[in-house]
Amino acid sequence: MSKPILLEVIAPILDRIGLCFSCQVVLQGAGMDRGRDAYPDEWRQDFEATLALVKQAVAACGSGLTVRWSDPRSLRGFWLALRHRIRRYPAFVLSTGEKFVGLEQATAGLLASLARSS
Repeated sequence: MSKPILLEVIAPILDRIGLCFSCQVVLQGAGMDRGRDAYPDEWRQDFEATLALVKQAVAACGSGLTVRWSDPRSLRGFWLALRHRIRRYPAFVLSTGEKFVGLEQATAGLLASLARSS
């Protein structure tokens, strides 16, 4: 049995506006909690495309793939971006050492690389 592959996804996670529970309560009380609608359309489309690509990778590899998604605003995401010299998002780093930066590059090569590695 081959060793599982780790796929590190470094991409913004579109969460609700507000960084803590207290902020969420205040925004909801003020009627300003718009969820994902608060983000620009381009950001939402990139998030959905990234999520779809990750789902395709999981479907192609099954249990042989472990996915770890890190937001670049988090400490772990920031560390990964520095370590792998990533300046654009989304970025995909495989445990095999391959790196795909941007949706265009990832769409073109990620699934093919996973197929070769499986």
